[in-house]
Amino acid sequence: MRFGTVLAALVAGWCAACGSPSSSAPDAPWTTTSLRTQSGKYAVVLALDPPSPAMGELFSVEAVVTDPSSGEPVETATVTLDALMPQHGHGMMTRPVARPGTCPPSGEEPPERCPHPGGRYRTDGFKFHMPGAWTVTVAVEGPRGRDTTSVEYAQPAALPVAGGT
Repeated sequence: MRFGTVLAALVAGWCAACGSPSSSAPDAPWTTTSLRTQSGKYAVVLALDPPSPAMGELFSVEAVVTDPSSGEPVETATVTLDALMPQHGHGMMTRPVARPGTCPPSGEEPPERCPHPGGRYRTDGFKFHMPGAWTVTVAVEGPRGRDTTSVEYAQPAALPVAGGT
């Protein structure tokens, strides 16, 4: 078996544990179970919207960030979401944009950081332009300090290409 085939099988098996789409259920939603950031400062759950984007289709990633001890949402952090393809040494061809949160109407004094109710942070403009293993990274700068985590997502080659037949 070729190395790439073995690697793809390992990544697909690992991602199955975090709910990634598989060839038997391409429409299954991809949502991670709760991940701890590297230093354990935050718990993060990620979801794609749509749940199984076609290769080349724009999609969003939502991160729900909570305090790992209490389970309370972290609503006043700065969360940066991105993706790269480590085996190829490149990122996406798009530049995702984070939604700003819920700021007060203009004319009112804005807080230092606009809150994200429920600890939900959404970033739009992701696009996996080729099949294979992608690493989605999450950087959280919040009340407990800075911490990061990442998760693998295997973009199946079997899903249709956006705009294709």
